[in-house]
Amino acid sequence: AVAQGRAPCWSRDGRWLYYQSLAAGAVRLEKTRLDGGQPVVVRGEEAGLPEISADGSTLYFVVVLRSTIFGSGRADTEIRCARPEDGASETLARIPGERIPGVPAVLPAVLSPDGQWLAIPLIDGATTNLWALPAKGGPMRQLTDFGERSIEIARSVSWSADSRHIYAAVTEAETDVV
Repeated sequence: AVAQGRAPCWSRDGRWLYYQSLAAGAVRLEKTRLDGGQPVVVRGEEAGLPEISADGSTLYFVVVLRSTIFGSGRADTEIRCARPEDGASETLARIPGERIPGVPAVLPAVLSPDGQWLAIPLIDGATTNLWALPAKGGPMRQLTDFGERSIEIARSVSWSADSRHIYAAVTEAETDVV
C-alpha cells in the first residue's frame, strides 16, 4: 500500500506503480511492485506526474521551478525525461507558469500509447488549447485552436489506444464584465 502518494502511473506491463511520494516530508518519485515489497526511490529531486514508456526505458516527469525567493502561484515548470529512469534528466520543455491551467496550477504531460507524444493543456490568452510535445524532444505542436472562446482544460487528458485521438474534459465559460 502507498501511504502518501499521488499522480499514479502504471508501467505498461502492469508490474509497477509509479507515483509522487509525499511520505516523511520528502517529495519524490517512487515505484512499488504490484505484488508488494518496499518502495523504490526513482527520482530523489522534487518531481511529479510520472509517465513511463512502454518498454520501461524512459521516465517522463515534471519539475516545478521556484523562480523567486517568495515563490509564485504559478511557477514555471519543466517537462523532463530520464533514460534510464534513475539516470540524468533532460529537459524537453520549459513552460511559463502563466500558461499552466487549473487552480492549483498543475501541468500534466500525458504520454501517448505509441510513445511518440506528450499531450499538454496550455493557456493561450483567454482559452486553453491542447499541445503535443515530441517525446524525443523538439518543438511543440498545437493540436486545438479554440480562438477567442473561453475554454478551460484544467486536468489530465487521455489518449485513445491507437494514439490518434485525445480526450479531454472541456468547459466553456461565458462571463460579462460590468
